[in-house]
Amino acid sequence: MPTPLRVLFIEDSEDDATLQVRLLRQAGYDVAYACVQSAQELKAALKNPWDIVISDYSMLHFSGTEALKVVREKEVDVPFIFVSGTIGEDAAVAALKVGAHDYLMKTNLGRLIPSVQRELRESEERRQRQRLEEQVHQLQRFEAIGRNLSEYVVPEQRDRLTASLARYGARPVLIVPAADEPPPPPEAMAPPEASAPPTPIAPPPQPERD
Repeated sequence: MPTPLRVLFIEDSEDDATLQVRLLRQAGYDVAYACVQSAQELKAALKNPWDIVISDYSMLHFSGTEALKVVREKEVDVPFIFVSGTIGEDAAVAALKVGAHDYLMKTNLGRLIPSVQRELRESEERRQRQRLEEQVHQLQRFEAIGRNLSEYVVPEQRDRLTASLARYGARPVLIVPAADEPPPPPEAMAPPEASAPPTPIAPPPQPERD
């Protein structure tokens, strides 16, 4: 089954974009794409989700470096690849330093599919790391809430609170007295004295028989 792939092309040559779409489809991708060639069109297109952005470096009314800046200003974590016929090595290295993920020449489109596959894989790994970090932060907040509330709840409520935290994966909260809280008196720690056994009740007198 083809893999769905949403591609945003920043390209002023429809023929070049069509060629790259054909290569992606031959590699097993079900490509849905749009092609823009100005900053205004790019900003409008970024309102939609994309799996990858493929941009030319040199265009008649727009440049790849400007396009990269627009994408990064939108804080969109999407792979950005330069595919150009004019980019030099120095310009390519500079582009990588400011946020591009890869670059390749239009005369060497044999690298297109491996580059797209690698960037999609690394993008998914970044999303997974971000989800794990968010889960860790959420658990830390739950544990902090548990520590703050544990000093103000009775044991039965504390047990329910601990069980609720455990459902979210939080560790049980260790209850310790506050630093300025005096220890309980010895008599409070002693076990309760056993109460005296009840006095037996004498049976009622039986009537005498003749």
